[in-house]
Amino acid sequence: AGLPRLHWPATGAALAAAGIGLILWATATLRLQAGGWPMNAFPPPRFTTAGPYAIVRDPIYLGFVAACGGASLGFGSAAGLWIVTPLAALACAALVFGYERHDLKRRFPG
Repeated sequence: AGLPRLHWPATGAALAAAGIGLILWATATLRLQAGGWPMNAFPPPRFTTAGPYAIVRDPIYLGFVAACGGASLGFGSAAGLWIVTPLAALACAALVFGYERHDLKRRFPG
């Protein structure tokens, strides 16, 4: 009974590290190429498609969800893997589709 527990320390560590690395790369790209930080209150003044933004549109959120899933696998947390990680992904999607995409279109038309 209960959620399946997957305890894969090496895989989890690699996935979490990749997620954190993606977050750091995307943050550095926003700072250097777009002139700002990844904060909704103080959005970057320039749009960028450099670095990880050339590959995926929202790399910081992707990295966060990967880090959540990796940590869950690494620590063998069934609740983390089957509840927290999907909820984190849904929360990221809600923020992106409910606010950020509209804000980007408004600030960078065309």
